[in-house]
Amino acid sequence: MKKLGPALIFVVIAAIMAYAGWSVANSFNAPHPGTTPVMQNKPDFQALYDARVKYVGNNSEVGNLLNKLQLNRFGVYTIALETEKEPYGLIVNFSDIHISADLLKYREKGQVDEAYYILALVENLDYVEVRFEAYNLRMTVEEANAFVNGNIKDYGQSLQKLEELHALLNPSK
Repeated sequence: MKKLGPALIFVVIAAIMAYAGWSVANSFNAPHPGTTPVMQNKPDFQALYDARVKYVGNNSEVGNLLNKLQLNRFGVYTIALETEKEPYGLIVNFSDIHISADLLKYREKGQVDEAYYILALVENLDYVEVRFEAYNLRMTVEEANAFVNGNIKDYGQSLQKLEELHALLNPSK
C-alpha cells in the first residue's frame, strides 16, 4: 500500500497538469467575441458603446475600443496618441498587413469605416490617421461631420445612433 501512495499522487498530479494544459490551449483557440479575424456583418454595438472613451490620452481605454472594432483583422498594428496639444489625434500604424475583403473595399472607397466609429466614440479626439503600407488616411472630425451631415460625436451617444452610423457607412446592408 505504501508503494501505491506515491504512484497515485503522481497519476493525480499528471492528470491535473494535462487538464490544465488542455484548458489553457482551448482558451487560446476558442473564438471569443471581438477577437475573431473577420468582422461581423454588424458590429457589436453594445460592446462599442460600452467601450466609449472620454480622453484620447487614456491608452488602455483606446486600445480596448480598437480591440472591440477588431482592427487586428487587418494585421499587426501599433498606436500613437497625439495629446500634448490640440488637435488631439490617434495614429494607427499597421506593420504586417492581412489583405481582406474589408481592406480592399476601404482602399476602393478611400476611407476606413472604423475611423468614423473611433471619432464618434472618443470624446475629445479630433482626428484619426490610419497607415497601411503606402496608404495613408487621415480623417478629421470636420470631414466626418460632413459625411454624416451633422456632428459625428452624436453617433457615439447611444446604441441607436451607432446603428444609424453603421447604416450610413453600409447603405446596401
